[in-house]
Amino acid sequence: MKTNRLAQVNIDFILTFIVILSIFLALTYASSLKYTQMNYETKENSAELLATKLATNINSIYLVGNGAKKEVLFPPTLIDNTEYTMTIYPTEQLVEIVYFFENQNRSYSYPLLTNNISGKTSNIFNTINITNIDGGILIE
Repeated sequence: MKTNRLAQVNIDFILTFIVILSIFLALTYASSLKYTQMNYETKENSAELLATKLATNINSIYLVGNGAKKEVLFPPTLIDNTEYTMTIYPTEQLVEIVYFFENQNRSYSYPLLTNNISGKTSNIFNTINITNIDGGILIE
């Protein structure tokens, strides 16, 4: 009779342990998904900020007119040290930033007001100068 009671206590303990372990695993999985989502949103927001910064500066220099000039600084990586490439596509009139996340290239683009852009149009980071010369934008 005593061994049956001990066996019942062991079974109850094992079942309780399995339920607690299952809850712990489910919570761990859910927090992992949330962390991945937050990490993605951080990269996405950082990339969006940089592309928007470049495009709005180009657009504002274009709108100000001949002789307008501005120096703009870009970091070598996104906010969480993710490498990126930023490119200006004059014929498509957009700025595109591409970064890598979870084995995939992700991108964000922002429109430009002009297609008359020359100079450095790819691998944009560090300090660049944007100048309006007779309605054309020069990136140095």
